[in-house]
Amino acid sequence: MFYEEKEFSYRAIFEIGMAKSKLDARLLRLGLFFFARFAILARVDAIVAFRTNIEFHGRSMLPLTVDDLLPLEEYAARRKEFFDAHRRYVDRYRRIRIGPKLTLVFENRQTLWFRVQEVMRIARLATDNEVQAELGLYNRLLPTRNLFQAALLIDIDATRFASEMATWGSLEGNQLELHVGSSITPARLVTSRPEDRAIGTAHWVQFIIGADVRKQFANFNLRTFFRFENESYQHSSPLLSDDLRQSLIDDLVLSDRDNEKRAG
Repeated sequence: MFYEEKEFSYRAIFEIGMAKSKLDARLLRLGLFFFARFAILARVDAIVAFRTNIEFHGRSMLPLTVDDLLPLEEYAARRKEFFDAHRRYVDRYRRIRIGPKLTLVFENRQTLWFRVQEVMRIARLATDNEVQAELGLYNRLLPTRNLFQAALLIDIDATRFASEMATWGSLEGNQLELHVGSSITPARLVTSRPEDRAIGTAHWVQFIIGADVRKQFANFNLRTFFRFENESYQHSSPLLSDDLRQSLIDDLVLSDRDNEKRAG
């Protein structure tokens, strides 16, 4: 089994579109289910855009397999345990706020294990073929040797959904930047781009981490934060904590190691 319940040391696929209920909106804000099979608007267009636009930069860490997952009944019986552990892990190592409305959640094998188990539970996926089909998509969201991948979640007041979403209709990747010392790395928006004609409170972004930026990112003396800026929203995140920063560095190191395993 891949997942263990503990306070983790350094060891959001997401729902695209507009939630049709307060429950779904709440789940999206928490970032618990991504690409789960809820009824949403423009889901097909968004997923097609995801499959078409995702870009790879080097090999990812080793993918999840069916053998890494728990049977539905065993997972359901221990769900609260896993949920609490996942929440602690994400809050400490994988999530950062950018002002009052935006949150980045970075994925890795551990976070995706929980996502896949939740989709299996919700959609009642029981056969190996069904689970493998989901893994084929989810594993594409693993970080690679020089690429961070994250969910970008927009916190929307459900009572003013239409008016608030209107301010995010022209969201573009280069409005979000990773600042490391004097280096600035713009994000690449993969899903729910303006040209996709899909509206949603959850998006997928990539940060291509070149050799120089990677070296600087590992220097904890350099100020590192995220910045979002468009005509209606201008905010920076707090400086990245050492825990979150080390966790992202570990993603790159594990991707290097796993790529060497493949080569061997």
